Amino acid sequence: MEIEKLVSEAMSVANGLNEHYISVTKNVGKSDCLVPDDNIEDVIKHHETHSSVKYFKMCACNTTFSFEEVRQIDVYRSLRNIHCNKSEGFDKIYPMLIKSGALELSKPAWLDNQYV
Repeated sequence: MEIEKLVSEAMSVANGLNEHYISVTKNVGKSDCLVPDDNIEDVIKHHETHSSVKYFKMCACNTTFSFEEVRQIDVYRSLRNIHCNKSEGFDKIYPMLIKSGALELSKPAWLDNQYV
């Protein structure tokens, strides 16, 4: 059990906060990427005990999943509504960059790929 004490020295406060944030993000952002040679059965087995998969199974047992068409204008509006005061994510892409490129990013990929 940790003994609680009041910390007022600036360096101690900074070190305490640093230790806290290092410990809470220990497993955040670890790479778990698929590669072309991965066996799909092994991938499914590896992830079946993940908390998000368990939660989805619990909530979605009587739900039908389907894709819906997304209009370009809806993608554009969503990208333009990104809050630029947020920091970048694990992808290291700043929200301002995404927002400023909303017009180009909202175009369907197949339009660009047909000219390659």
